[in-house]
Parts: sequence; C-alpha cells; structure tokens
Amino acid sequence: MKNLIFLFIFLSATTTFAQIDEKSEVYKTAIPNNDFCSALITLMNDASSEFIHLRDSSGTDKFKFPSKVIIPGAISANIYHSMGYYVSIKYKDPLSREAETQAVENLTKQLKECFPGYYFETEKVDENKTLVHIGNTYDNGYESEILELKTWQSDSVHYYNYDLKVIGDQKFVRYHTISTSAQDNSFATSLRKIYDDTPNEFRNVKGKAHTEGGGMFQPGHTSYDLNPQPDSAISCRFPEPGKPACNCLFYNGDNHADAVDLYNHLVEKVKNALGSEFTYTYSKPESSSTITENSESHAIFAIKATKHATRTPCIIVQLVKSSSYESGKYLVQILFGKEKV
Repeated sequence: MKNLIFLFIFLSATTTFAQIDEKSEVYKTAIPNNDFCSALITLMNDASSEFIHLRDSSGTDKFKFPSKVIIPGAISANIYHSMGYYVSIKYKDPLSREAETQAVENLTKQLKECFPGYYFETEKVDENKTLVHIGNTYDNGYESEILELKTWQSDSVHYYNYDLKVIGDQKFVRYHTISTSAQDNSFATSLRKIYDDTPNEFRNVKGKAHTEGGGMFQPGHTSYDLNPQPDSAISCRFPEPGKPACNCLFYNGDNHADAVDLYNHLVEKVKNALGSEFTYTYSKPESSSTITENSESHAIFAIKATKHATRTPCIIVQLVKSSSYESGKYLVQILFGKEKV
C-alpha cells in the first residue's frame, strides 16, 4: 500500500485557531431498512457516549454488559469496559478453515453493502490472527476506524473463530488530504532531512554540542544544534530536556495573539511544504511522549503505511501555554519525535 503521511492536529475549543474537527454527522447506512445494518448503526452512533444508552446494567458485572441491541446472525453482543469501551459481536465458531473463510466472506459482503463508501484495510497480525479495520471515507480524506473484523485460524488445534468489534475506546479522528504538490525550497528540505533522520536518533543532523547545568554529583544536560535548521527558527536543539525529541523554537514571547497567528501560519507553511503525499487531522492523540502537557494546540505529521494507528516518526507543530515559572510566556515550536498515530 502506498505510504501516507498524515498531519495530526489538535486545536483547543477557540475560534483563534485555524479549524476544529468535530463529528457533526451521525453514521448512516446505504440500506436503512436492513435489520443488520440498522443494528450496527445504532451501536456506532452511541460509541462516542461509551454505549451508555445501550448497556444492559441489570447484572452485577461492572466490566461486561449485554447489549440492548440484537445483531441478526450473531450469537451474542456484549459491551466491555477494558481500556475503554467496545462492543464485541460474537458468531458461532466454524468447524473448519473453509467454513470460517466462507462465513467471513458473507459477513464482509454484508458490511460492504451497509457501508459501500468505507475502507476495509487488512492487517495480518500473525500466522493465525487477521484484523480488518473499517472506517468511513470522503473525497478529501477518511475517519479513524469504527469497526474491526477479527479472524483467528489454527489448523494445529482445529480452532476457528471470528467476531466483529464496534470501537468506542478512542476519540473521533478525521483525516484530510492535500491537493497541492510538495514545495521545493530550503524549508521543505530541512523538514524532511530532520524527519528522515528520526529513526537514527538524529545522529546525521547533529551540530555543535552544548552542556548545561550539572554539578559535583550531577551530570550536565548535553544537547546539540540541528543542521539544517528550518527557515525562521530561532534555535533547534536535540534532545529536548526530558524528552527524546528535537525542538525547533519559532516564538518565545508574551503576546498570545502573535503566538496564535504564527502558529496558524506555521501549520499552513508546513502543510504546503509537505504537499499531496500527506494527510492531516484536527484531533488530539490519546497519549504522547513528545507533546508537552501545557500544549494549547498542536499538529502532528507522520508517514503512515496504514490507516490504523502505529508508532512512527512525527513532525509536530505546537503552541505552548505559559508555565508556572514563565508567567505570560508562549512558545511556538516544531518538534521531531515518535508518536502512535
């Protein structure tokens, strides 16, 4: 599959930033009068609410709830609370590999009839387990997966199993494509050179060394200038203190409006530099090893071979709020590190 590079952006709930992606439409099916499609749509549209309206809470189990929605053809549908919420739709175990293959083909055909515009992306986890990630697509992008079809086959133990999951343990993520070509200039070149060296821990772009702090019993912190340094950056250092990332600083001041304007300009500048190979989104990742806790807004770019999340090198644009020891300060940065995106 052709690699995708996507821009991952979270924007706080304020009109000062470029755009905020919010899910305004409910999930729909191409055949609304179909019982199977309608049952799935009901579950999918309650996913963002952790299926609170569809849990049968009459039992004593706090981590497993029967679904109030019956899925035609399934033997059960349960809502689980484990690292988030999800619905597991179980089917009768086939007696052979051939029987399972046929059953999965039939289920996939049903799903594609319900959701003809969705992507179906296959991931071979190991020799026995296969996942199919399913999500909505648009003319200019796609969404994070909402359904996952899992099959498990083992001829050695003669066990065959498949089930369908409705995902409710992640935030809505909307990815957009870019229609313009990548730019050929020093800014674009420097971004790609630093980014491409992320797997090498930036050893090919290290410049002058700087050692700061330390004492009789404490080692100092050593960082390195980056070479090349993107145009208009005040400084670029690796590693950022406490984080395995490069930090290019573009603004350090007390004017919030100026910081926001520069942040928005820098997001557009990076997007235009990268061009049509890339996709991007306005959403916040569930966790981050690179983005600071006091980030007011941020954008993450990464090369993606798949639509589902994997840990990969990233380019991050962020606007950082003032901290306790820098009252009134705002920072605009480009970071280079790794994220699960």
